[in-house]
Amino acid sequence: TIDRSPTAKSFKAIADLVSEMEVEKVVVGLPIRLDGTRGDAVLRVEKFIERLQQFISCPIVGWDEKLTSYEAEERMRQAGLKAHERKKRIDEFAAVVILEDYIHLSNSKL
Repeated sequence: TIDRSPTAKSFKAIADLVSEMEVEKVVVGLPIRLDGTRGDAVLRVEKFIERLQQFISCPIVGWDEKLTSYEAEERMRQAGLKAHERKKRIDEFAAVVILEDYIHLSNSKL
């Protein structure tokens, strides 16, 4: 997990990982509201994406992250993780859910 603060150090760490792993596309969760509207949080993430794009050459896709934290929490419970472990790893598990959703829905359109 990389510190998600929008600092040059974070962007460099992401860019290094993208290069090292030969990533073809980056998927970033967009915190769209349950009613489907886009609030200030989405605007902040879109600015993050714009800034990150300056550090990497592959495309960046914003993806609706609605209910991914809930799904991640459920998966961690089922895996037997204790509450303190779930709290530390929620972003990591939610990122997995976002990526799985993106891959599943992208492949279903092929």
